[in-house]
Order: sequence, then structure tokens, then C-alpha cells
Amino acid sequence: MAGGSIKTGSDCTVYYATVAESPSWTALSNVRSAMITPTVAEIEATSYGDAGWSSSEYGLRKVTGSLEILRDASNAGWLALRTAWSTRVKKMIKIIDDAGVGADGYGVSGTVLILNFADNGPAGDGVTTTVDFTFDGEVTIVSPI
Repeated sequence: MAGGSIKTGSDCTVYYATVAESPSWTALSNVRSAMITPTVAEIEATSYGDAGWSSSEYGLRKVTGSLEILRDASNAGWLALRTAWSTRVKKMIKIIDDAGVGADGYGVSGTVLILNFADNGPAGDGVTTTVDFTFDGEVTIVSPI
């Protein structure tokens, strides 16, 4: 994944699964938006021989993400993510950009820690839940090629 963040929405599908060697993926039916942000840490590497110039090296990679989903306490996906957050159990998430290539589009998948599960907006219709997560360990790059 080259730089920046990949913002997906109407042309993406978000899946969740229990952590397993061969997960059984279930599509989240109530996703309004999804965003993943891959980053690389910067390591300070300046030495006395750098003549007063700062020097850096690449550090560890990390991918974080956020979902905005419709709040529906009867939706199995919403309940699974809320339960994972409240019980501190890792889940697997796969986000696929379906634009023009169907379910085998580009994206990422891996095990996540759900860090935030917050309801937004007024009570009643249209309430959404923001789900923030960070991938735990290596992230699989999904590609149709």
C-alpha cells in the first residue's frame, strides 16, 4: 500500500470473523463508511558525523482503521463488534475495495483490537456507531492479481 490512507465507502465491503487459521468471513450489512490508514514509524538515526543534519530510518509499520456503522442492536455484525470491544476479544476484519473488480478487489485483512465503540448523533433513527481499530501484527494485503 503506497502512502496516505485509503478511504473506502460505497464501493467497499467490510467483513468480520472470529480469529482462526481459515476464517469464515461475514459481511457487515450496515457500514456507512470505512477508512484504513497505513503508517510507518520514523526512527531518529542522527549521529555526530551528520554535520548538524537530522537523519532518520524507517521503523515499524502499522495499520489503523475506522468504521461508521448504523447502530442496530439487532444486527449480528454490530453485536459481534460491540461484544469484541466490551470483552476485549480480538476479531478479524477484512476491508475490500470492490470498485470495478467485485468481491476480489484490493484491500487488507488481519486480526484487530477494537479500541473504540462509540454511538454518535441523536437518539432515534440515523444513529451511527464509530468503531476504531488497530491491526495486531502483520496485515495481509488482498489483491485480485
